Amino acid sequence: ALGKAEAKKLPMLNRRMVTYLLGNFIGRPNFISYRYQDINWIVKLNKLLGAKIACWTVNEKSIGENLLKEYDSIIFEKYLA
Repeated sequence: ALGKAEAKKLPMLNRRMVTYLLGNFIGRPNFISYRYQDINWIVKLNKLLGAKIACWTVNEKSIGENLLKEYDSIIFEKYLA
């Protein structure tokens, strides 16, 4: 995954393609892993089209419980039950 500083170094077209998942119609991924704070309309559209969505990086139980109501999986970091 690219951090914001690394992403800003990409050409604008590449950045837009990655941000808005514009290559998914070719690759047809089994799931999309997206930072939960950055989930946008295109991620939600992919979910409507059948993609499984994994949210990352969750470090609070309450946030994880809320995300699981709408998305398929969560990826934890520094999480203690």
